[in-house]
Amino acid sequence: MRDVVEYGHRVLLAFEDGSHFIVSAGEDSFGTHKGVIDLSKLIGAEYGSALKTAKGEVFFVMRPRFVDDLFKMKRRTQIVYPKDMAFIVFMMDVKEGDLVIDAGVGSAAMCGALARSVGNMGRVFAYERRKDFYDIAKSNLEKWGLLDRVELKLKDISEG
Repeated sequence: MRDVVEYGHRVLLAFEDGSHFIVSAGEDSFGTHKGVIDLSKLIGAEYGSALKTAKGEVFFVMRPRFVDDLFKMKRRTQIVYPKDMAFIVFMMDVKEGDLVIDAGVGSAAMCGALARSVGNMGRVFAYERRKDFYDIAKSNLEKWGLLDRVELKLKDISEG
């Protein structure tokens, strides 16, 4: 079975010069320094394949990794960076099936890392008191497909 891009999939477009962009496969076009990309042409392309911009510049069609999203995601807060996330998850020994509390979710970068670590059998209980941060966090967790592992609460953790 081929692993291909479908309509609405989030795709990482990687150029040989190291530049990369995350887009949604669909009906729009996307302008880059290497030329315009018709996003409808991504649909049906195999992940890992090479395509060309309107200017003939080669780019690769990739699945975005969680770490790619961290640097491209919508945020209004400072995030915990991957090397620190790894240290925290390792030192806390977070693993499949664990129950974890996250206070002050912000943009959900750390919450996302925790949700990935606890897996489908675990749960992250996440608290954010600011509505604007809560909305961004919820959007990011939905985009990453992790909201089902998180009980996201719009309240101060001291209020339970």
